[in-house]
Amino acid sequence: MTREDFIDYIAREENEVVIKAIREKAAHIHDVDCNQKYGEDKPYSFHLDMVTTMVMDYCHLACEYEHHIMPIIFGAAFHDAIEDARMTYHDVLSLAKTFMTNYQAVIATELVYALTDEKGRTRKERGSDKHYQDIRDTLYAPFVKFCDRYCNWKYSVETGSRMAKVYEKEMPNFIEKIGGTKYVPKELISMI
Repeated sequence: MTREDFIDYIAREENEVVIKAIREKAAHIHDVDCNQKYGEDKPYSFHLDMVTTMVMDYCHLACEYEHHIMPIIFGAAFHDAIEDARMTYHDVLSLAKTFMTNYQAVIATELVYALTDEKGRTRKERGSDKHYQDIRDTLYAPFVKFCDRYCNWKYSVETGSRMAKVYEKEMPNFIEKIGGTKYVPKELISMI
């Protein structure tokens, strides 16, 4: 898909309305319903907006079909909903169906589900080999996961968080685990 095709798609009035509603609903669930924070003082929607914006900036590199755009955007906006907002798979699917076709809703929900960390006491346990296999096996999950990790790393660097060094140390292994350029556009990986 070309960048122009992507821009034309999201610029359609009906799509602009849906994208805005998806972003607002994700923000409400994390910020209001869960009172979740990002860092010490930001509402969690700050992170969701960063990830969704990055996904929209580079979606044309990862997405081949126009009818996959909305599920990818939904997946970016809700990528932490099961893990952090305690939504179930079926909650996410029901919600996704309010924004798109059943086919698209399944793609979006599978994406959110694949991005949900495993249960574990440590980062290593939560990021198990099975977790990364599920990411590689799910359409667009490596792309969205890369955008999520990149945004976390960038924010950590900008704020001087100790996590910046953790993300930097993990990055080569992380890129390998999500499948490298087989699944993530090389233009994104070269940003590191």
